[in-house]
Amino acid sequence: LGSVSMARTDYVTANVTFGATGTASTMVMSGSNVTITLGTVSNGALVTTAAGKAAMAWTPSATVLDLAGNACTITVTNETGTDIDF
Repeated sequence: LGSVSMARTDYVTANVTFGATGTASTMVMSGSNVTITLGTVSNGALVTTAAGKAAMAWTPSATVLDLAGNACTITVTNETGTDIDF
């Protein structure tokens, strides 16, 4: 579905995956809001609490198609405001 830049590097202490096993990650659109819920983390011991605020940026994948078969635009969507995300 694309990638999300968290604009910080202190959410984890090493690479982890979410949703590969156990509970899957999900993405739901309601109106113009997109909610992403991360699934089961591959190694919870590597997850930390961010030390400050940042604004996320989502870059959609060009390989995603709509119901009519049209490719998704890859326009980056930036989070409005800054907050501690996790």
